Amino acid sequence: MRSTFVVLATAVALVAAQAPAPSISAAPGSLPLGAQCSDDNQCANGAQCYGVTSFTIRTCGSFQSACTSDNQCATNTCNQGFCNGLLPSSSMDSTETSATSTTASGPAQTSIDAAPGSLPLGAQCSSSEQCANGAQCYGVTSFTITTCGSFQSSCTSDNQCATNTCNQGFCNGPLSSSSITEAPTTTTGSSTETGLFTPTFSSVVASPSSLPLGAQCSSDEQCANGAQCYGVTSFTIRTCGSFQSACTSDNQCATNTCNQGFCNGLLPSSSMTTVVTPTGNATVSSIPSATFTGAASKMNIGIAGLVGAAFAALAL
Repeated sequence: MRSTFVVLATAVALVAAQAPAPSISAAPGSLPLGAQCSDDNQCANGAQCYGVTSFTIRTCGSFQSACTSDNQCATNTCNQGFCNGLLPSSSMDSTETSATSTTASGPAQTSIDAAPGSLPLGAQCSSSEQCANGAQCYGVTSFTITTCGSFQSSCTSDNQCATNTCNQGFCNGPLSSSSITEAPTTTTGSSTETGLFTPTFSSVVASPSSLPLGAQCSSDEQCANGAQCYGVTSFTIRTCGSFQSACTSDNQCATNTCNQGFCNGLLPSSSMTTVVTPTGNATVSSIPSATFTGAASKMNIGIAGLVGAAFAALAL
């Protein structure tokens, strides 16, 4: 009996179709590496629009996407035709400054061409002068892609940090709480009488409905498709259509489906209907029938045979 259920579970898993992803409208070659996409021709540098699993949101040059050169990979190098290689180390200087000290340069990074002060917090960068607000272009390890105002980058104020606050000269502090009153006030680090806190976030300036799903935002009206600008906790950076945001349809959710008014549902698999009518001591009087749509239709015949074999075993 148990082995039969295992066979049935395997059959159901095999017919899971590729989950639909939100459609992205973009001109050919206009989407940068790492951007969410719908097909390959939208990606710059000839990168592939790919997601490593059928339930992963596809992006340009993502991990394990096909490639012919490093500039088609968002976070890795091109290794034997796929974006899965480590960022290469630069040549190491052999000069020693002391018996216990050597000098080595970090890994080579993809060069980013941008005007001074034009890159927002969190954007990939090549030098600090490209970053807005005087933020540092930094990666916490030698193999981390450098971004503006990343964790542990040096700072003098909170508006130079992408995901943290400026703590003693470095972007590693928790998001600071604001005053309970609606009017902005200067925080002193002490708690209020009620102990309630609302974190302050970097303000995002964008025209109405211009921000795609998953983009950082400041208000609902900035999000496309009527998605909600939301963070699941008070200390989460708010994005358009994030997990648990309110919704009325799937195209308002960045990484989930709309489930009873909230973006928390699994990406749907193709529909499958199975009809079974056992009689007597588990004798099968009708072979289960299945209806498949999408990618699952390619495996219809093989899976039907597998399910039939399972019920034949059950009869024994």
